[in-house]
Amino acid sequence: MKNGFSVIIKRFIVEGIIEKWKLFLFVILLFVSIDFIFVKNVSNIFNESELNVKVGIADMFMNLFLGNPPFSSEENQGINIQMIWFVFHSLIFSFVAYYATNDLKNGSYIFLIKIKSKIMWWLCRVLWCAVFVLIYYFLFFIVSCAFACLFGSISFTPNQNIAGAFWELDLTGLSNYQFWFSVFFLPLIISIAISIVEVTICLVLKPILSLIIVIGYIIVSEFYSEPYLLFNYIMILRDNFMGIKNINNEAAFFIAVSIIAFCSIIGSTIIKKKDMI
Repeated sequence: MKNGFSVIIKRFIVEGIIEKWKLFLFVILLFVSIDFIFVKNVSNIFNESELNVKVGIADMFMNLFLGNPPFSSEENQGINIQMIWFVFHSLIFSFVAYYATNDLKNGSYIFLIKIKSKIMWWLCRVLWCAVFVLIYYFLFFIVSCAFACLFGSISFTPNQNIAGAFWELDLTGLSNYQFWFSVFFLPLIISIAISIVEVTICLVLKPILSLIIVIGYIIVSEFYSEPYLLFNYIMILRDNFMGIKNINNEAAFFIAVSIIAFCSIIGSTIIKKKDMI
């Protein structure tokens, strides 16, 4: 059992995380670009203002998870996809699909023989998704902290002046709990849930097809504000830190947790019946 556990740690942490440093480097550069452009835009807007407005960590998260209003054909409005939000999430699932493809190419079956347990192999994949998404989110947090130290202020409370000037949002009465739950913990758990859905689909379809399905789910969420489209809960302009259509953010959190548990069980059932050797 100890040998099997050590093999798992090496395969899914060392090979699955550490050796993907190039992907994480690309992600860091992307996050630097996002925060740099935002800080510069804030500086340009308030440069001649008497207000002493400095970008905080909370403002950078709000900029990332702003999203866009739901599409309405009746209002004859154009398609307005918030690219920062879309790219941030699309990259997660692109990397998950890349990992699934690479895992099959690089001796996944040999690894399965070593640990002698299909269930353990599957649960390790689930664990990898959770660890990967967690690292991904914390990288944005670290980059935001660095920009706040260099060009703004270490503030975990969103700035009303920035929210009003950029997005016409009124943050009166918003607690730090509501804010950080909506822009960090809820997006994190939903991203983990959908990534596990993606690797579950990979058990029966090719990784590229699972990626297409998930990206399609994201795009549909961009157009329709419905409670069953979980990505609506991580767009500030949709949920207003409260929820979507009588389902609050706390309920959405537990829905995402339930999806993780459900897919873990379904994946275990599929993998037991699957001939992988």
